[in-house]
Amino acid sequence: MKPSPHWAFEAYQRIRFRLPELVSETVTPQQVPSLEAISDRFDGFIFDAFGVLNAGNNALPTAVARFHDLQSMGKHCLVLSNAASAPQKELVRKYRNLGFPITPDQLISSRMLMSDALASEPERTWAIMAPTSAHTDQLPCRGFIIGDLKAKANRERLDNADAIVMLNARGWTRELQQCLVDSLHHRPRHGVFRKTLQQCL
Repeated sequence: MKPSPHWAFEAYQRIRFRLPELVSETVTPQQVPSLEAISDRFDGFIFDAFGVLNAGNNALPTAVARFHDLQSMGKHCLVLSNAASAPQKELVRKYRNLGFPITPDQLISSRMLMSDALASEPERTWAIMAPTSAHTDQLPCRGFIIGDLKAKANRERLDNADAIVMLNARGWTRELQQCLVDSLHHRPRHGVFRKTLQQCL
């Protein structure tokens, strides 16, 4: 199915039972000068990574200082990252090198959650869309990188794969895209995608 606003809304509807109940009362947004002004109202804080703590390989100076301040006050701080290409240990090391004093249990990444999902299906062979730098050999599954081979060889291996994981489109080409499309037409694997998506949700 081609992603669309309707598709995305339906995906949220399927997990409605897991979402918080709707609050009927009107909530007025509050503007504060910094997190320090409201730090006494919360036991912990959850930070998005990219654009909040860092921009690429550069930390936002005020974010580093605030993170230190909150942890020194005894506040529990968590970081969410959608960097699926980097293994968990590498991500933790990256943020520590940027100045954020985090431990592995403070970083929740899409790579970590995906690894858990892959480990639950060890019998499957996965075709993986990712650059070679993604360390896919560290994933708990039997798999191969799609872009590693020429188109014909990719097509043969794709046809034999049980499912496909898309980590990162860096280096993805029109030729590889057509190879993927042709393989899915030749051997539809909609059930595999749907089952895997539902398990992740």
